[in-house]
Amino acid sequence: MSVPATNASAIGAAATSARDRSFRRKLIYLAIIVALLMPLFWLSQPATQATADGKGQPGGVLARLREKYKLSQTELGQIDPTSETIRLATLGMRGVASTTLWWKGMQFQMKKDWTRLRATLDQISKLQPHSIAIWRYQAWNLSYNVSVSFDDYHDKYYWVIEGLKFMLTGVRANEYEPRLYWDVGWFAGNKIGKADEAKLYRRLFRKDEDFQAVCMPSDGAPPNNIDTTDNWHVGKAWFRASEARINPPRHPVRGMAEVIYYSDAPLWQIYYADNLEKDGTFDRKALIAWKQASREWKDFADMSIPSEDTHFRLSDKELLEKKAQDDVAALDKLAPGMRDKIAKEKLKKLAPDELKAWETPAEKRTDPQHNLVRDITDKLEIKHDEVARRVTGADRQEAMRLAKEAMQCAFEAGDINRERMKVNFDFWRTRCDAEQTADGLAGRKAIYDADVAFSKGDLIHAGPLYEEGFKAWRKVLDRFPLLVDDPNTGGDLWSDVLRYLRCLNQDEKQLPKAFILQDIVDKHGKK
Repeated sequence: MSVPATNASAIGAAATSARDRSFRRKLIYLAIIVALLMPLFWLSQPATQATADGKGQPGGVLARLREKYKLSQTELGQIDPTSETIRLATLGMRGVASTTLWWKGMQFQMKKDWTRLRATLDQISKLQPHSIAIWRYQAWNLSYNVSVSFDDYHDKYYWVIEGLKFMLTGVRANEYEPRLYWDVGWFAGNKIGKADEAKLYRRLFRKDEDFQAVCMPSDGAPPNNIDTTDNWHVGKAWFRASEARINPPRHPVRGMAEVIYYSDAPLWQIYYADNLEKDGTFDRKALIAWKQASREWKDFADMSIPSEDTHFRLSDKELLEKKAQDDVAALDKLAPGMRDKIAKEKLKKLAPDELKAWETPAEKRTDPQHNLVRDITDKLEIKHDEVARRVTGADRQEAMRLAKEAMQCAFEAGDINRERMKVNFDFWRTRCDAEQTADGLAGRKAIYDADVAFSKGDLIHAGPLYEEGFKAWRKVLDRFPLLVDDPNTGGDLWSDVLRYLRCLNQDEKQLPKAFILQDIVDKHGKK
């Protein structure tokens, strides 16, 4: 059957029109693609490195943003080809794979299959090399949880070091993360130096040349200031490296008070000096270590520590208190006798029962009176601006200024004091001063020698050595009374007294009634 000529012509025209429309759409799409390539090129042009033939190019907007905010993997740490291959092989199922491996790891740990556990942790870290939580938790798990599953201290030490090695791998993958640097420092000091097996761990650490070869940060403290065979000094080097990662402050350590963070390195130096003496080193090396600890603690006191939108120095407390006292003295000079006058006026305003409670001696007050006195104390407080407002004439403006400055200085000194309390600042400063004295060193050495003699059953020499050490410490405590109340030094001395008491008990003797360290016994012996 033939198609009419008119219909054939119409069909051909329609087909030509359809092809034209399709062609035009393709041209439009091509034009849009070309137009989009320009902004895409502007946004995503990769950066190039400088060579001998020419300067490098900063790249597009995204490349510059990655460089500015350190977003690319090369800015986080070293790229592991194996890790990248494994992540690609999961085909977008990395989260599922990681969860499965975490579950497997817990099963291996419950079954005490340590070899498979360690291998599983390596696989997890390959899947999520930039997840800080993985490195922190699993390193802690190996050093603190797995290690205690063994009886032999050699096996325990092996797993403590495995945890540290795991953390070191995490540091290499996240070179700009200060928290991981801090964790290495904490593990090296706290786990090795404060565990029940600390003496044994420290001894093994000093002989562990394999780990010492890799345990130092690349930008730690100068080698001549660090004893790489001592766990406390290695930890201090990592703390210093962590601090270096804070500057500029785009990599903060979250979840930790700044004053505590910056106290760790000097505190580790104090522990280093302390452990030298516990290991039996009392020569010039111990004295130098304590002097270095004192210097570092002073440097810590003088450093400017960030706090919200301001900075403070721990050493400013005394300066602010002195300034406040001087301002108050100057204010009182402008208004002589005014504080006494205001105090009398406030007493007259008290109710009869309040006045009676206030005038009753503290030891004779009833419980309701004690409660009243607490409220009355606030009522009778004389604020500096109250005094200043009573000043008249040309001195009034100066009096108001002095009152304001005195209150501000006292307020800032109180804030700094609270920061100092977070790190037990006054105690550690006093401890460094006390340990450097001749009596402090002599007391430590005598008690150490007494412990050695007692451990050998040599009671003839042990008893007199303990007494010699206590005499030296009596001089130290009289000079630095703050140490009596502190649980660190006071607690250590009470432990020394207990060993001396066991020594006396061998001859059926007791502590003398006028014992030379009776204040230590009274303070710490009842706990």
